Amino acid sequence: MDGFKCPFCNQIMSVHESTMRQYSVFFDGVLKGHSMYSDPHIKLALYKCPNNKCDRHTVHAFGTHDLKGLQECIWPPYVYTNYPDFVPECVRQDYQEACAIKTLSPKASATLARRCLQGMIRDFHGITKNTLHEEIQALKGKENDDIIDALLALKSIGNIGAHPERDTSLIVDIEPDEANTLIEFIELLIDEWYIAREKRRGLLQRLSGISDEKKDTRKNV
Repeated sequence: MDGFKCPFCNQIMSVHESTMRQYSVFFDGVLKGHSMYSDPHIKLALYKCPNNKCDRHTVHAFGTHDLKGLQECIWPPYVYTNYPDFVPECVRQDYQEACAIKTLSPKASATLARRCLQGMIRDFHGITKNTLHEEIQALKGKENDDIIDALLALKSIGNIGAHPERDTSLIVDIEPDEANTLIEFIELLIDEWYIAREKRRGLLQRLSGISDEKKDTRKNV
């Protein structure tokens, strides 16, 4: 394992004795370090973030033998990207809630992803229409066709949770991996819209500052 990404601050850490400890939990006790024992046991991997501003712990569990089906992040209870404050709070909140519930209720997670998408379109693009479909259609000319198609797909999947079927006997389920795909698309949009815009602003400000500094230097020569 080359590195581990802290789910709290997103820093990639090197994995060694000061950042990761592993324990094997058996029915009769606990052993420290990597275990090759044949008895069923659970491997616990504890990661400690080296970032002084974070310094938080992550715990992963891996089962062996008849416990092999266990492979989960125990702490934090769900993983999400901790976006900066320039991403609107309402967007961050809907996104985090979609991450939190994707395993327990993928359908609810998809609904939150849909809500998050609508909030992003209204905030970032300043488009507000009667329906989300109309808002997505209004993005034509501002976004590529493949993004428009993906937005319509996310909206359609999110509708499964947001609106009941006309035939109440019809049950359309959303699987956890499908909900996770919607969340990954939301993350892509946040990166391409908010993160890219902030990087652009920062770069332009730095270039402007360099230009002003050079002008002052020339004046003083």
